[in-house]
Amino acid sequence: MRELVVRIPDVDAFLALAPEELAAKMLFLMREANRADFHRDSLENELWGSIGSTGPSYPRSRSVEVHLAFAEAWAWLEAQGLLVPAEGINGTNGCRHLSRRARQFASDTDFADYRIARLIPREILNARIAAKPARNESMGAIRRQERPFTSGSEQTTAWNTRRF
Repeated sequence: MRELVVRIPDVDAFLALAPEELAAKMLFLMREANRADFHRDSLENELWGSIGSTGPSYPRSRSVEVHLAFAEAWAWLEAQGLLVPAEGINGTNGCRHLSRRARQFASDTDFADYRIARLIPREILNARIAAKPARNESMGAIRRQERPFTSGSEQTTAWNTRRF
């Protein structure tokens, strides 16, 4: 991820970013690269430059800290479903694609809105809003919400015996 070093040349500024902030920078750089897939190790190796290269790189003395920050941001992207495994053996070996949602972000503002919306716990929403399933929830979750139960014990018993 050579471009990341160009955009954030100061290692201290890089390390000061929260995982989700660094993830946003990485996501948009991956979009700009317009590649079919990405491998975490390959992208991380680009932060150090190659022997004899004159381009910017982070100091190797900070490699443990840089690795941790990069790994946290990558893990955040995967946990949010923004990076998904490539198909076949490539995915098994660590290659990732940008998800459909990741490709939809047009700007940093769109990404920030998404990130903030993910911070709001469903429990504090109005009951009518919280009862509506999210677009990407499984059909099983939708079915569970369509058949409310009167008590917790009935729900547990019924849930354990139902097959979808």
